[in-house]
Amino acid sequence: MSGNETKVCKNCRQSFTIEEEDFDFFKQMKVAPPRFCPQCGAQWAMALRNEETLYKGVCAKCKKPMLSMYHPKAPFVVYCHDCWWADDWDGIDFGMEYDPGKPLMEQFGELQKKVAREALIIINSTNCNFGNHVRSSKDVYFSYLIAGCENVLYSTWINNVKDCMNSSKVVESELGAESIDVSNCYHCAFLQDSSDCSECYFSYDLKGCTDCMFSWNLRNKSHYIYNKQVSKEEYERFKADALNGSFLNLERKKKEYEELRTKALRKFAFILKSSNVEGNYLEGCSESVWCFDGFNDKNVKSVASVLNSQRGMYSYAIGVEPVEFFYGSSVIKGGTNVRFSFNLASSSDCTYCDSLISSSHCVASISLKRKEYCILNKQYPKEEYEKIIGGIAAKGELDNFPSPAFSTFAYNETVASDHYPLKKEEAVAL
Repeated sequence: MSGNETKVCKNCRQSFTIEEEDFDFFKQMKVAPPRFCPQCGAQWAMALRNEETLYKGVCAKCKKPMLSMYHPKAPFVVYCHDCWWADDWDGIDFGMEYDPGKPLMEQFGELQKKVAREALIIINSTNCNFGNHVRSSKDVYFSYLIAGCENVLYSTWINNVKDCMNSSKVVESELGAESIDVSNCYHCAFLQDSSDCSECYFSYDLKGCTDCMFSWNLRNKSHYIYNKQVSKEEYERFKADALNGSFLNLERKKKEYEELRTKALRKFAFILKSSNVEGNYLEGCSESVWCFDGFNDKNVKSVASVLNSQRGMYSYAIGVEPVEFFYGSSVIKGGTNVRFSFNLASSSDCTYCDSLISSSHCVASISLKRKEYCILNKQYPKEEYEKIIGGIAAKGELDNFPSPAFSTFAYNETVASDHYPLKKEEAVAL
């Protein structure tokens, strides 16, 4: 197709524009142009993911108590971490014969209620059974979206960090607390929108600073208090008084910090080492539009929380391990050509899939490990698989966002509820 196209969003009824170059992407991904505007597309992807709403439950296999992201009354079979990863069961055993006379999503809905799913998403980690969406980490407690970390408490969106508590969106740092959107920092607390700092406290927007307190908008400074340089001796006396271990004193300093942040100059967006991008909190990104919380991404649009990935649209929580060519998906950790899927690790050429590990060429499948050429968890020879998929595609059942029923969570359990809050009747009407 030549030229841009203006459409009306199926959800919010607002008009939006599809750029000419996007049609090549849709063709390569074998999907139809979106029926949703970028905001509603992001909302759909976020509605696939429950990060922090946890329940007490009992493993359907070993009968031991566990924490779970699935409500006890949800109609699913839920295993604890150890049972789900055990080798004595296989998702392929629940395979269903595809019935061309019934809608694919109707059959997928039947499969959802049969196949066991993991209570919490934890991969290659130790002592992390009180966290969710955790990978390659150790000793994580009530924290979420954690990768490559050790000793993390009460935090969210933490990547390659050691010894961290009560923080959010911290990367490549050590010994931190009560901080938001910081990277490459050491021994800092009550710090926001800062990078490459050490021994800094109660400050906002510092870059390359050491030994600073109650300061803002500083670059490559040391021994600053209230944005004024002081001697090392004076700084140490002030620091000892401010951090004297008194709870009441700490509360006073936190209130002072809140007031201090109102004095700071605010940049229109936090964009570092990036080119031709639109969005916020981007680092090392290029050629990307309506992109938020991105790191080392290229050619992505209408996405949030994407790392080390390229060529994707309308998705949330993609990467750490690189992903290339993704659309309408959430929680994808490594792989290529992923469409309308949730919680895939090192998997490629998958559509309408949920919780696959190291699998490829799968459609409408759940909880498979190291499998290929599967439809509804049934494995086929390559030629037969391609013939069946051709028939499904011819009916237009593989190229569009599925219904909200694809998500295994209630709307108010998901990330979408945080960013796009709805009343109960509005959520039910989706």
